[in-house]
Amino acid sequence: MAKFDEQQIGYVGGESTTWPQMDDPNCPQPYRHAHRAVAAIRDVLRDSDVKLGAVEVNRDLAEYGRTRQLSEVGLSAIRRIDEAAPLNTARERINHELEALDRQMAAHAKVPASAAEIALASEIRSALRGMSPGERMRFIAANLTRPGMAGAVSGDAAYLAGLSESEAGEVRTKIATTLYAPQVAEKERLQLVLRQLTITANRAIGLVAPRSRVARNIHGEWATKPAHGPGPGPRVDPALLPPGSFIRAAR
Repeated sequence: MAKFDEQQIGYVGGESTTWPQMDDPNCPQPYRHAHRAVAAIRDVLRDSDVKLGAVEVNRDLAEYGRTRQLSEVGLSAIRRIDEAAPLNTARERINHELEALDRQMAAHAKVPASAAEIALASEIRSALRGMSPGERMRFIAANLTRPGMAGAVSGDAAYLAGLSESEAGEVRTKIATTLYAPQVAEKERLQLVLRQLTITANRAIGLVAPRSRVARNIHGEWATKPAHGPGPGPRVDPALLPPGSFIRAAR
């Protein structure tokens, strides 16, 4: 009898050891939800292990009945993994955080749109044009995080602030490293966690499916694995077919 040992179960979601940990009071909420998703999937595996084991040792079952009961357990486990509420919640919270990070980055260097923003950008550019090149670059670096500054000196409007092409390039690099670096790094971490959650679910299903005798059919749906191998299907006794069937008529 096959059995899911704790080493196998620990491999499912093993990447979670690289995430911020739950026992850290500063662990961000998206990672907490991701840990709960991994724990929920592992619980499904442990529960399925017990149920599959009970079917496997039941000597009162014929092979057909054993296959049917094993596949029922397996299909239920796969559905529970795919539809696990903690997994869906983790994905939703991570995507919500990714959207929030995008908004933070856009807010720093957005193109002035309202009358007030356009007026502020005009004042900033006017002040910068009156400075020497060295003074201008030092001023931008010192005030880059202030509202309106990045938008006034980035993009196609950089020349309006008196910036040369090379200076505009320096400013773009400064914006990316100063304003966006933390958000970009966190986005990459969260996107990785999303991928790892999908890997976690797939690994769990990969353990359950063969033991429960289920596989994807030609439609991509999980179903009981056919008992016969490749090639023609099992022979059907024509005597068992109703009168007038094609096979009986061909005899």
